[in-house]
Amino acid sequence: MHEIAKKQAVFGVVGAAHDEGGKLRAKHVFGTAFCIGNDFYLTAGHCVMALEGSEVAGLGFGGFREGLISGPLGIARVKRTETVDEYDVGIIEAEQIPDVGTPPWLFGHCAPLTDVRTGGFPFALDHEAGIVTSRAFKGYIVAFVEKFRELKAGPTVYELSFPAPKGLSGAPLSIVLPNRVGVGGMFIGNRSIEMEVFREKETIAGKGEETFIKVEGLQFGIAIAAGSLRNVPSKLLGSTLGEHLQRLGLVVP
Repeated sequence: MHEIAKKQAVFGVVGAAHDEGGKLRAKHVFGTAFCIGNDFYLTAGHCVMALEGSEVAGLGFGGFREGLISGPLGIARVKRTETVDEYDVGIIEAEQIPDVGTPPWLFGHCAPLTDVRTGGFPFALDHEAGIVTSRAFKGYIVAFVEKFRELKAGPTVYELSFPAPKGLSGAPLSIVLPNRVGVGGMFIGNRSIEMEVFREKETIAGKGEETFIKVEGLQFGIAIAAGSLRNVPSKLLGSTLGEHLQRLGLVVP
């Protein structure tokens, strides 16, 4: 993991265009991706779909410093893409990127309060300055939720102690255990839970009755657990994601 930490681990899912001088520049950063080996990258399916209509679809890299990025992006063009809608998973094949870190995976389920961290590209693009900034987050698992009904496949997901801002979708969920660190899932968005805590009806002369309702809610970041992602089928990979990772020796025992 020490050697991987020296390399770039996350990449922007970028819609790019040529400027007046013919230089290719990022115009939109739709999300985050990370390498799964052999020039393939995993991201959220909705990030791949957002690339449609871009002059150039690419992965943003470069400006690497201490694990984060702040500066102009190099752009590796996307060759092929695939979406698996029932999981909201996207797979990208891109031009070769230098100094890519390919993290190992942990397929076992983790308990609440397990430490986690991630990094990616939420609200990353500063158009005026022409730079892209990556951001990192850390927290812990709040809950382990089976059969996430908002996706057709009903995968298992983790609820996290911090929300996932726009642009973090597709980022790896790194599980931090005492003796190892690995990818334990992938961010796809947020989940809100609300409950009514107060209700009052008031009659106003000439206006009739009005009802005032107060609710309290919680918002969690949501990541699909690695144990469910391993079952994602892929035509690009020629196998399930789990079989692909096993072939490349990227699964931690």
